[in-house]
Amino acid sequence: MLEGFFEPKEKFKEDTKGQGGWPRAEIWNYFQNMRLKTGHYRAKCYYCYKDWAKREPVKLEMHLGFECLKCLEDIREFWVSKVIENRIIINEHQKPKKERRI
Repeated sequence: MLEGFFEPKEKFKEDTKGQGGWPRAEIWNYFQNMRLKTGHYRAKCYYCYKDWAKREPVKLEMHLGFECLKCLEDIREFWVSKVIENRIIINEHQKPKKERRI
């Protein structure tokens, strides 16, 4: 049933645009994947082989940066900095909450 399930990593380094027109997230170069009928992707980590039925790129970034114990240190450091950088950008764009008066 799952024969040919995962594509080689090298294929996706060249394919930078997804079928929907969005640029392919760099994180997918570190995961084997298969497109599901729902339009999402099934993912499997190249390093620890953890498998997800449906995953978002942000959660895959978190996995490589903070959870995967088998990925290379420079890759872990890269994704830790990427996650932190993205969190800072999100925080800068959020509206400040109004203070409640008592």
